[in-house]
Amino acid sequence: MMNWLQTRISQELGPEYGAQLWMDAQENIRLYAYYQGVGQAWNTPQGLDYRPNKTTVNHTKRLIDKVSGFMFSRAPEITLQPMGGGEDNARRVRELERHVRQVLEQNGWQKRLLQAGRDCFVGKRVALKVGVHGGRLVIRFRPSMEFFHDVSVDDVEKLDRIIFAYGLNDKKEAEAQRIWVQSWRMQDGRCLLTEGVYNGFGTAVREDFHDAETGLDAPPAYVILNEGMTSDVLGDSDVARLIALQDDYNRMVSDDQDALRFHMFPQTVFTDASESCLGSIKISPGAIIDLQTDPSQQGRQAKVAKLETHFSYDERFQNSLDALLDNMYTLMSCPRVTPDYLKAAGASGKALRAMYWDLQCRCEERWAEWDPALVWLVREIVRQEKVYGLGDWTDCHFAVRIEHLYPLSQDEEEERRLDLEEVAQRVRSRRSYLDKWQPGADADRELAQMETEASGEAGGHGGGAGAFPGERAL
Repeated sequence: MMNWLQTRISQELGPEYGAQLWMDAQENIRLYAYYQGVGQAWNTPQGLDYRPNKTTVNHTKRLIDKVSGFMFSRAPEITLQPMGGGEDNARRVRELERHVRQVLEQNGWQKRLLQAGRDCFVGKRVALKVGVHGGRLVIRFRPSMEFFHDVSVDDVEKLDRIIFAYGLNDKKEAEAQRIWVQSWRMQDGRCLLTEGVYNGFGTAVREDFHDAETGLDAPPAYVILNEGMTSDVLGDSDVARLIALQDDYNRMVSDDQDALRFHMFPQTVFTDASESCLGSIKISPGAIIDLQTDPSQQGRQAKVAKLETHFSYDERFQNSLDALLDNMYTLMSCPRVTPDYLKAAGASGKALRAMYWDLQCRCEERWAEWDPALVWLVREIVRQEKVYGLGDWTDCHFAVRIEHLYPLSQDEEEERRLDLEEVAQRVRSRRSYLDKWQPGADADRELAQMETEASGEAGGHGGGAGAFPGERAL
């Protein structure tokens, strides 16, 4: 299966670039194994008279999950700002914004975004993919091992071709293997689709499309890189930079367990005892030892004693472990919050914000890659609904605004206050405020009630009690 798929990747993307992508995919598989912990095992010397301890304390996974949770556990707020067109355009844009949120909710956006963040940090990149299935839009993220892409020569952010592929079974026989492959490519400004299921020899078991016209002007996917450089098309893995420190930590903990096992128990020492005596000795509570002197030891008396260990730790071992952990957290710009640290820094809102400031700055750097993908997503929803006859929003003129939200509870009141100020300054609608802070409420009914209250109290007042401060009733 692998040889055939590798050959196809090389044929479609070029031998050198295709081989590079294939090798990178194999490396990413190993990175995922390391992240899960199964790839953290190591070889020990052969011929030892004991079985060395191999303890893995998977701080790598904990760190990746912690950073991705901080960045994505609260999905960013996506709002659409009308661009000209008067009240008619503003109304249509509000309708489109509600529709986009419904599409995201139907696709389990919060959960998928969090999972995609982890995939991106581990496997260097993810593909955000939009398609139509069962008469509705489907939004999915795919990990780096399941797609192979090529970009435009003039613009590395513009996809020229992308191939999605994964095995449908784990059969060993090539004839019984089933591999699903979906290839999108550009030709003369048109996006063509080839999709089918193949066996391990590359023979089509079922081919649904072959260079089919899609009506799209670009592949319906966006590749998000993890901290890539200029002209980079692969990205970097956060797991890779943690491996050396994680390996040292695991080995130190394992050596510690071996040291305790061999040194914490006293040893029983017999001197000048006969061989038959040694063979009949039982070490158990209340056991009696028939201690007999070896006849060959003239003038000697058999003795038994306990050899106590003087093995002990000072703080250097724990300090070494702490230093390794501190370095791992530093590489991820993540605060290592300990009880002593909290006691020293305090638990005030300002202290917590300062504690997570480096991590928040690092997340903002990552958002520089994710924000364009979310903007693309909104416009891709509009484009595909038009192409596939699900709706027409092309008359809307808007800009996409992304607000990053972090799980710092002490910021909630301040965030509410800032949002109210935006409503008062008429740069945020009341509906947007209600959708954000009262997602379970019926926004239409709430707004209608505000209109009713505002109309009833409007005599001599500009806005009325039902309106937000500084905003007229719309």
